[in-house]
Amino acid sequence: MARIRKRWSQGTRSEVLLRCFFRCTSPGCLKLAADLHHGVLHSTGGSDFPDNIIGLCGECHKWVHGSKEREQVARRWLADQIENCPVRIDNVTRSALFEEVIKATKSVVEMREHTNSVYRSDSWNAYEVFLKAAWEFLKLEGRTYGRTASVLLYHFVNLYRRRPGIRYNRAAVRFLKQLKATYKARERYSVA
Repeated sequence: MARIRKRWSQGTRSEVLLRCFFRCTSPGCLKLAADLHHGVLHSTGGSDFPDNIIGLCGECHKWVHGSKEREQVARRWLADQIENCPVRIDNVTRSALFEEVIKATKSVVEMREHTNSVYRSDSWNAYEVFLKAAWEFLKLEGRTYGRTASVLLYHFVNLYRRRPGIRYNRAAVRFLKQLKATYKARERYSVA
């Protein structure tokens, strides 16, 4: 019988991914966190609360499930992350990343300047993490149809168009649709 994949609530997913800055929690891994993993497994009484969940890439997630010892290692990663990381959805401004995001989302000019400086750093991961964090912040603020959101969506489209692979092409199309919807909403409601 095929295992049914767990569907996480948006709040839980956002909090866990923001806490690990959208990167795999496994030390040394630079991939994006695509999977969520229970520190204390659900089958042994673990909760679905964010404090029991870490973000892992697909490969590290499979590796963790390889043995009981690896499960314990994952619990240590989770404990370290919770202890050392100031990011929480309800305390967004405490995160260094989100302080930068808040500066960038103040205006269109700030967004362009900050996005360009992160892009010039030649780190795809840092650039993508920044864009995702900025988008999460705009969603939390209810500002996904403003001019700043348009600039951010434009950068998303350019990022994913330049990366090879069908997954990135699909992401580019998805963000392009969102950008078009943003322009239509701005025209209709004159959102600043």
